[in-house]
Amino acid sequence: MFSLKDICDVAIQIEKNGERVYRDAQAKVNDIKLKELLGWIADEEKRHAQWFQNLSKNIDIEVEHLQIEELGKRLIKDSIGDQTFSLADIELTQATTLHQVIDQSIEFEKDTIIFYEMMREFIEDKEILEQLEIILQEERKHISNLNNVLDANFIK
Repeated sequence: MFSLKDICDVAIQIEKNGERVYRDAQAKVNDIKLKELLGWIADEEKRHAQWFQNLSKNIDIEVEHLQIEELGKRLIKDSIGDQTFSLADIELTQATTLHQVIDQSIEFEKDTIIFYEMMREFIEDKEILEQLEIILQEERKHISNLNNVLDANFIK
């Protein structure tokens, strides 16, 4: 069983990976609106990572559990590494069309939402749950904005 701290560590890694991938994609696209959108989402992912880092720092850990926590952290880092957390077949950084960039971004955001919804089961603090719900709403807005790009025919 993973602790709340372990789950925060996964969330931090997911957000950092997301930021990196969005910045990489932003550098590859020429469409100004899409470039701005990817930059905005990358900034959001960075802010989310910071929130999870702050939450993680405030979690009390008993001294006897420090070694177990460190082992869990290494396992999570080894498992997730630089992966974006998407189960889709193509990685965003390897997408060859703008449509693939948008589709993969949407899949990444959906996967992140699923993970954060699972996190709710491990959190009892009302304020933390409220902030997590805000982050979930922001992740859903990322999907909406990405879908708007597709709907507006920015991608041909």
